[in-house]
Amino acid sequence: MTWIAFYYDNYGKHSHMSEANYLDILKQGPSAWNSFLFDQKIENADLHELDLHGAHLRRANFSHANLNLANLGEADLSLADLSDSNLTLANLQRANLNGADFSRANLEGADLRQAKLTGVNLLGAYLRRALLAGTDLRRANFTNADLRGADLSGSRLHKANLQGADLEGAILTNVEILDEAQPGTPSKSQIGIAA
Repeated sequence: MTWIAFYYDNYGKHSHMSEANYLDILKQGPSAWNSFLFDQKIENADLHELDLHGAHLRRANFSHANLNLANLGEADLSLADLSDSNLTLANLQRANLNGADFSRANLEGADLRQAKLTGVNLLGAYLRRALLAGTDLRRANFTNADLRGADLSGSRLHKANLQGADLEGAILTNVEILDEAQPGTPSKSQIGIAA
């Protein structure tokens, strides 16, 4: 599928860019991508269905981007800014997302199985029906996140902050919670795990 994204250049003129142009910039690495975003003042970059499988995009800025159905499996997006982005049904399997910012992001139905999410910020994120089975969620911030119907089975939630998170209907089989003294971390009984 070919797509075009619209942005405003430095002179305020409405312009567009094809998928090939974006890929050329992304292949140069996160510094080139972030510089392009800053220089071109992209608004709501449309990167849906983009295949970035295995890409090295540490510290990249995808804030407010549309990454709906994007393939980011096994990509390195550690410390990346994905705040307010749309990652509906995106593939993030086995991706390195340690320390990434997903605050207020839409991850509905996203596949994050076996991803590394240590210290990730999911403040107010929408994770309804997301697949998080087998993920490393140590020190993750789920404050006010919507996890209804999400599959968290076999995940590690050590020192995770789930304060205000909606876990209705979430699958919590074999979830690991060790430090229940951490503020915002519910006890096993509070989230339906047998002691």
